[in-house]
Amino acid sequence: MEEATKRYAVVTGANKGIGFAICKQLASKGIIAVLTATNEKLKDLVFLAVWFFINLMLQTLRV
Repeated sequence: MEEATKRYAVVTGANKGIGFAICKQLASKGIIAVLTATNEKLKDLVFLAVWFFINLMLQTLRV
């Protein structure tokens, strides 16, 4: 996919619940999800990316 046609979505709380479900739905539509979480939850997001082979971007948030 060309850079200009890629679509991105920022998802907070992506490691569980509704945020988790939204990420799976976005991935099924070819949208790149930018997942955010606090430091202690980042490892769960890495697991999500590996488990579902989703094209994800991870970002740590300070709370």
